Amino acid sequence: MLDLLDGPFVDFELEIDAGRVDDPITYRAALLLGGYRVRGVDFNPVERKRFYKVQIPQGWHQNVIDPNLSASDPNQNRHVSHAGFQPTDLNDFFHKVCGLWHIEVPEEGGLF
Repeated sequence: MLDLLDGPFVDFELEIDAGRVDDPITYRAALLLGGYRVRGVDFNPVERKRFYKVQIPQGWHQNVIDPNLSASDPNQNRHVSHAGFQPTDLNDFFHKVCGLWHIEVPEEGGLF
C-alpha cells in the first residue's frame, strides 16, 4: 500500500512479482488504483504486432492504462518502450520502477 507524504492514499498499491528471482526478464510490476491496474512494467522477448502495427515492443515496456476508455479503444492500454530500463536484480528493479513512477522510498528501503 502506498501513502502520500501527508496522509494515506486509499486503495493505491504497488505490486512487484518475479517469475524467477535470479532472472530479471521475469520481473513484473503493477500500480493498482482501487484494485485496477493503471500502470505496469513488463519484459517481452519479441515484439507483437496487430494489423502490421507494433502493439507490444520487444524488451522492457511500460503499460499506460486509462480505465476511463473502453477496452476497444487502442489507447486504453498503451505499451511504451523503455529500452534503457535494464534491472540487474529484484531490488534494482524495485528502485527503477519507483523512480519511473515517482514513488519515494527510503534510501535503505527495498524489498529485502
